[in-house]
Amino acid sequence: MIKKIIFAVTCTAILVPAAFATDQEECFGLNDYFNKSPDEIHARINEYETKLAAGNDDNYANLAIAILYAALSSPEENPEKGASAMIVEYSKRFEKNEKNNPLAMTYYGLGCSLVSRDSKNPVTQITQVKKAISLFDKAVDLASADNRLWYVRYIRANFYINLPDTFKKRSIAEKDFEFVENYYTSHPEIEGFMCNGCYNLGEIEKSRGNIDKAVKYWTLSVELDKKLHLNSKEAQKAAKRLKLFEN
Repeated sequence: MIKKIIFAVTCTAILVPAAFATDQEECFGLNDYFNKSPDEIHARINEYETKLAAGNDDNYANLAIAILYAALSSPEENPEKGASAMIVEYSKRFEKNEKNNPLAMTYYGLGCSLVSRDSKNPVTQITQVKKAISLFDKAVDLASADNRLWYVRYIRANFYINLPDTFKKRSIAEKDFEFVENYYTSHPEIEGFMCNGCYNLGEIEKSRGNIDKAVKYWTLSVELDKKLHLNSKEAQKAAKRLKLFEN
């Protein structure tokens, strides 16, 4: 927007960067990029890098870049090499200026979990898993009164559900997924996240011997995937489960 009246050069220098500063809502919206192409994601990263290079005090641009690298690192079949380390790097940069932000800590934990996945060094793997566990648990505690508690627990659940039994985190993952499901009943706008959530809820019910409940969850996962055009790997797994367990 072009200002009709410019009172002073110094006033303009203060107001313009603030007007275009990245904030937490914008960062959270970048989760949409998990379904975009690498070229689109890199183009957006360049936008935030340009902001940082301009010297404007835009700390949330660091968090934005961390989230975008998470989108590049998350695909199981073809994660971008080095992207997981960049999640950690930019999360640390954000944390230098803003401690104890539960959303940022969640992505920091996600970055550590993905570094562990990508590493071939057993020491690095276990160190990063333990770091991720610590960050996720702290993020959940900090988010206890935050309106994004559901998301923090959702990300932790996806990590914990896949940990070996030796870590004894399965019961926490189950409670986290059930918490998110309960939140979803009154907040349908998070349905995009429930495609994955319903697949895992189905797996949880299967492990309890509740096949009918499991089938309902897997069916919902497939339906949400078709409705939202997500092309979700979890929905594909749910479809395979349905072929095995549907009557």
